[in-house]
Amino acid sequence: MQVGTDLAQTITFSSRSIYPMLEDTRALRVVMERERLDVDRLLFDDSEETELERCRGSWRPAVSALTGGAGARPGLDEAASLFERHVLPMQRVAKTRGRYWSAWRAVCTWALSQGALAQILPMTQKAFHAFLWDALSFQCTLPVVKHYIHAIQARHRHFKLGSPLGPDGDYSRYLHCFSRFQGRQRRPLYPIHREIVVRLLRFSMPEHGGCRGAKDLGPRAGRAFEEADLTYFKMLEDFDAFR
Repeated sequence: MQVGTDLAQTITFSSRSIYPMLEDTRALRVVMERERLDVDRLLFDDSEETELERCRGSWRPAVSALTGGAGARPGLDEAASLFERHVLPMQRVAKTRGRYWSAWRAVCTWALSQGALAQILPMTQKAFHAFLWDALSFQCTLPVVKHYIHAIQARHRHFKLGSPLGPDGDYSRYLHCFSRFQGRQRRPLYPIHREIVVRLLRFSMPEHGGCRGAKDLGPRAGRAFEEADLTYFKMLEDFDAFR
């Protein structure tokens, strides 16, 4: 990344992030401007509290001050700008906006290293999948990956862009894939059909007859589950050992 000696001193990585993330965005801005990208959208930061959040409930004088005092009435463009800057960000609390901004800086840092800054807003599905794979290579767990996905979604929604996740429902499928990266694999679950339940209920257990009854129990129970077409039986996995 060629940004000059002055900006080179600003290139520091966050120690709080699992994924490499630039703390300062000035160097990123220079590279984005050089590539003639939409810097205002790419580095849009709404993590700070708005004036209406700082007023702690005294919103009437705050609104009056923002519009220029009592009796002042802003024009159409100015009123829309005031609403977008001071009201719309409050759909999320400032703390959440700050976390999303940190996650998005990680996305920008990754894109810079891959030469893919032009592919992250709107983000192509190829870039999205590559980013998620690299997140796994840095051993990011499901909660961390979900946070990155939410930050990417939030930025696309803010600018009314199509999400790289695709149609509705893909979000759940992505999370299901990443649910396997939580330290242990998810146990497979198999449906229990009515026919299987009926066969199990009809099975008659042998009477207790000392060792002989215990000896016969294993194979008979095992055969009952085999006949029921169960593919997973934990209690007596090796029932032939009782023979």
